[in-house]
Amino acid sequence: MSARPARHESLWLRLGYWIVISYLAVTLCIALAGAILFPGYVKQHAGSYVPNTSWSGAQVQAGLHELGWPAESVGWFYFGLSTIALGAGWTLSFILLRRKALDGFSLLLAFIFVMAGNTNTLFQPVTAHLAILDYFFNNVIGVVAWQLFFIALFYFPDGKAVPRWSRWIVRIWFAYMLWTVLINPNTPDRPLLWLAFLFGFCALGSQVFRQWRLKDPIQKQQTKWVSYAIVLMAAVLSLAALFAFKPPSGGQYGANLVTALLQQAVFTAGFLFIMIAILIAILRYRLYEIDLLIRRTLVYSALTALLALVYFGGVTLLQSLFTSLTGQQSPAAVVLSTLLSATLFNPLRRRVQDFIDRRFYRQKYNVERALTEFAETARSETEISAVTGGLIHTVRKTMQPQHVSLWLSSDPQRSLTTIDSGEGHEK
Repeated sequence: MSARPARHESLWLRLGYWIVISYLAVTLCIALAGAILFPGYVKQHAGSYVPNTSWSGAQVQAGLHELGWPAESVGWFYFGLSTIALGAGWTLSFILLRRKALDGFSLLLAFIFVMAGNTNTLFQPVTAHLAILDYFFNNVIGVVAWQLFFIALFYFPDGKAVPRWSRWIVRIWFAYMLWTVLINPNTPDRPLLWLAFLFGFCALGSQVFRQWRLKDPIQKQQTKWVSYAIVLMAAVLSLAALFAFKPPSGGQYGANLVTALLQQAVFTAGFLFIMIAILIAILRYRLYEIDLLIRRTLVYSALTALLALVYFGGVTLLQSLFTSLTGQQSPAAVVLSTLLSATLFNPLRRRVQDFIDRRFYRQKYNVERALTEFAETARSETEISAVTGGLIHTVRKTMQPQHVSLWLSSDPQRSLTTIDSGEGHEK
């Protein structure tokens, strides 16, 4: 009875595998054709490339004129980003298909990687002449790709929805996708946009719920990788958006354009970082390094904020002092604030790291303290019994084994002395 469902499932997985492979091949052909046609296309449509909706084509061209760059520069910039994104999507999908070819959830992720890499710029020279391809890549793939990514978070990393009732959210979300693709693909109503954001937060909440409820250490590390990548990139992109989406100001079009283009590069890099984190988690490659990354991110983010506060606070106070004494500002305030920040770097780093270890990594903090205490004892102690007792105490405190034995050899050719922590005497 079980052989038939297993065979049926295998057929579906093979069909999904060849669908993903076919989609890879089709996008590769379109991208190659687009790369060949792009030089002529970008000359005709140079004024249509803008970094975001706050810019007009005329403002972009004014910015390029201020910078002394050719009129096609923004078009070639997006061509480069598209090539990188699509190449990375192909590469990650290929690696995943090679390692986990007939795993349903891995096939979904491979499909998402390829769709996420499909950017309009590289395909434009081809899709501009074929209305059906233009509609497919812009109004279907452009709508579905990011939503499938968040839907996959409900099932990451084992392909099972957590919590179980979240399946209903996924079903409602699929109905929402059908609505946006078939009925209103270009400009969804504001309530529908808010519904999409709500779905996205639910998907992220699913990963938080897994981290809280999971007992499997491998899956906990897998969810840590993806959660870390998403949170880090959300923070970076939020900061970048504060500067990049401002309307350009007259006389500074060039500088504003560079900032806006850098934000687009950061966005692409951030999404690729998330995809790489997912691949690392799925393939279980060096999973436990995420704890070190999270710890260092917390330490250096807090340290950067404190040093920035010290620097700008020092500049403000010293300039006020110089102004009250001499009646004018002095560059010495900047120099002194810089020296103060440099002097405080190591002391602040140690204090921040100590606070974070005590607050978030208590077990690691206790282990490091125990090892430091033993090192100090071993350095000053002359009695071998005290040293061995301290070593056994440190091992039991840090590693918490059920049983500890220490073998001491006075002569390698003769005998060994055993100290058993369970009985507390020599044998």
